[in-house]
Amino acid sequence: MMFAPFHERAAAELLRVCRPGGRIGLLAWTPGGFVGGLLATLRPFVPAPPPGSAPLSAGGRGTRPHAARGRGAGPARLAGVRRFAVTDSPAAFRDRWKRYGRS
Repeated sequence: MMFAPFHERAAAELLRVCRPGGRIGLLAWTPGGFVGGLLATLRPFVPAPPPGSAPLSAGGRGTRPHAARGRGAGPARLAGVRRFAVTDSPAAFRDRWKRYGRS
């Protein structure tokens, strides 16, 4: 969801398909974290977003205020937990992505 070009539409669809009283769980890299920095480094090499959408860096994606804006008239409660992923070294980070990333 965090890479969806039209965040509001994606959030509306999650709310639409969630049953009453159900839960929606999301995981997002924060802009200030290691992966956020990695994505910022790669930004010049990524194609432009579709017309009418916001770039990944816009609007504070991966932050609590952005999540609150996207919920509209949806859930009565928004809860967030911030956790940190620790990697021993750049090589360990690379190996983890190679092992568990997309095939």
